[in-house]
Amino acid sequence: MTSSALAIRITDLTFSWEPQGPVILSIENLTVKAGTQTLITGPSGSGKTSLLNILSGVTVPTTGSVEILGQEMTALNAQARDKFRADRVGVIFQMFNLLPYLSILENVMLSCMFSSERRTAALDEGGVEAQARYFLDALQLSPSEFGGRPVNTLSIGQQQRVAVARALIGNPGLVIADEPTSALDARNREMFLNLISKVCKENNTTLIVVSHDEALFKHFDHRIDMETLNSALPMKGMPA
Repeated sequence: MTSSALAIRITDLTFSWEPQGPVILSIENLTVKAGTQTLITGPSGSGKTSLLNILSGVTVPTTGSVEILGQEMTALNAQARDKFRADRVGVIFQMFNLLPYLSILENVMLSCMFSSERRTAALDEGGVEAQARYFLDALQLSPSEFGGRPVNTLSIGQQQRVAVARALIGNPGLVIADEPTSALDARNREMFLNLISKVCKENNTTLIVVSHDEALFKHFDHRIDMETLNSALPMKGMPA
């Protein structure tokens, strides 16, 4: 498997919050193929959040290599990682992080305001607003009906779809979602996962979803169990 076929390659990673502190995350090897959809599961304390922060470039490992979309993240300083994330990675936050005083369309287009690379990609697809409308329509949130409304007038499920459209606009190579279904009931959870899976497949976008809910696996190509992946954790059945 070549690096060009991979969205993520992790080798000999360790992570500690303090330089001499205990290792809380240890991953010998992890690869994720470009264009695939992967569910990362595990209980609280298993390292999901730390791995998510590393994958999105918020932080870097204490040791080891992390390659995201062909970029070695440990070679970048914090400012360069922020730019890389803005340009290449769409993040769907657990609390959505939408701006209530902006309209739905304005919230979706926000990603292109902070990234010239994503703005250029959207322009190549017919324009920033045109692509925002395309994703909202694909996510069953009709721009003609909802586009001008403030996001704080929407239901939780609708706000979540706005957050997905904002993550997808400008064609990032990787989309990461942190517990995206935690606030949804069973019906809306199924609809949301079917929609985001469909849109990511249509755009060949690599999707990583972090969740404690193992029942979501049927929607994904692969599942990563943090209790198996993270060798810094005590073995199951062994005292911590």
